Amino acid sequence: MPENESPEIVLTALRAEQARIVLLDQVLSQAPPEQVMEHATDLGIELGGRRSVLVVGTVSTAVLERLRDVALLVGVRSGTIVAIVSGRVPRGAETAGLGRPGLGVSGIRTSFGEAKRALEVASRLRLRGVVPFADVLPEALIGQDRETLRELVELTLEPLRAIARVDPTTSKPLAPGCKR
Repeated sequence: MPENESPEIVLTALRAEQARIVLLDQVLSQAPPEQVMEHATDLGIELGGRRSVLVVGTVSTAVLERLRDVALLVGVRSGTIVAIVSGRVPRGAETAGLGRPGLGVSGIRTSFGEAKRALEVASRLRLRGVVPFADVLPEALIGQDRETLRELVELTLEPLRAIARVDPTTSKPLAPGCKR
């Protein structure tokens, strides 16, 4: 402990860090979003906006320190470093998956799942650096990720399905079972 820091200051800092770790666990678990938002507010952390999750596959003190400087919350979880970020994502040489920005606690949880999948694909393909989920979506499909396949099909085909239900000559909806 440095000479200029009293044991009380160190203890206060440790308690604050522990509270942030608990909050990160709450955000990424099934805790009720209202409870998570209340805890975040008590700690002075704003989780209500659009946030992304970065999952780094290499756990090291250097990475943790770098992310603590820019992330809202950061911690070690299941052998990875998880960081909730807003805005610009810190870059590094380590392989990391980045989820798409999501709104509030539910959006952060979705982003976390995407970041983990992006990291899995990046590791399998031996990619380096930050790998956004959107960039590896096709590769995730090849890896037999049924949830991602469903998302891609919906995203790609839903607009086409809507067009297919309209008679191109009259612009009126087709009758059920009617073929063009």
